[in-house]
Amino acid sequence: MTHRPMEAIGAECRDPERICEMMDRTRFFSDLPWSELETLSGYFRAFSASAGAVIFSEGDPGDFLCLLADGIVEIVKEDQEGKPRVMALADSGKALGEMALIDGEPRSATTRVKEDAELLLLSKASHERMGRDHPRLALHFTATIARLLSRRLRRASGMLVDHLG
Repeated sequence: MTHRPMEAIGAECRDPERICEMMDRTRFFSDLPWSELETLSGYFRAFSASAGAVIFSEGDPGDFLCLLADGIVEIVKEDQEGKPRVMALADSGKALGEMALIDGEPRSATTRVKEDAELLLLSKASHERMGRDHPRLALHFTATIARLLSRRLRRASGMLVDHLG
């Protein structure tokens, strides 16, 4: 069963100052001045989520990216027998669901809060609006996602070659 995570994960914060502070903690925006964080903050929604909350489930529509400002989440994927397996843990500063923001494909894994978390969500629609309103900042943000995906692909390729024998 799919859900709307913005309603399901917990309490929402709309305070722009608080959102900027959370953005600053992600390291995703470490090279941007505070004034540009203030500009970008209007495109994000901030949430607090308790342990056990599901941010998104494998197979859900991929219509937002999540930045983990604080806490720990686990990435869970079903194996061939349908048994859930924890693939990774993500801690503060990490991006989650970035592939889906770019390609719009269904979620490839479930993301569940392991320790209480603070999250920033950027919807696909807000990302597109950012591109129209502030093309330079949107390009910077998208390039950061591309670098992140490139690093993950290189790491996965390195692990794959180790298993090829």
